[in-house]
This record gives sequence, C-alpha cells and structure tokens, in this order.
Amino acid sequence: VLSLLIPPAAGIGVAWVVVCRAVQGAAQGIVATAQFEIYVKWAPPLERGRLTSMSTSGFLLGPFIVLLVTGVI
Repeated sequence: VLSLLIPPAAGIGVAWVVVCRAVQGAAQGIVATAQFEIYVKWAPPLERGRLTSMSTSGFLLGPFIVLLVTGVI
C-alpha cells in the first residue's frame, strides 16, 4: 500500500519519499518477524523449511519482477 504513495510523495518532496520507504521497511520487518513466529507455531516441523523458503522468495522475486516490468514500461 505504501508503494502506491511513493509517486504522490515524490511530487511533494524527497523527504516524503524517504518517510514512505522508512515506514515500508519498518512494516516489512514487523510482518516478517510475525510471519516466522506463526510458522513455528502452525507448520509441522518437516514442512517449515519449505514454507519459509517459499514465502521468503517473494521478498526477493517481487523487486526483481518489478524492476524488469518498469524497464519495459
């Protein structure tokens, strides 16, 4: 959701882009920590590794795909 606010924030000023990115990073840190805590309590021990690797790959694939798509646009 905060990614959608970056273009309007850029129109206002660079400081607002920095604020949006800082809040985005803080939120991602909280979500990632909570996500792994849920996996420990919810997922069976033999499936935790697969579940963690599949969900963590989104953190890496998301920016990669976005950079490719924006290069084409």
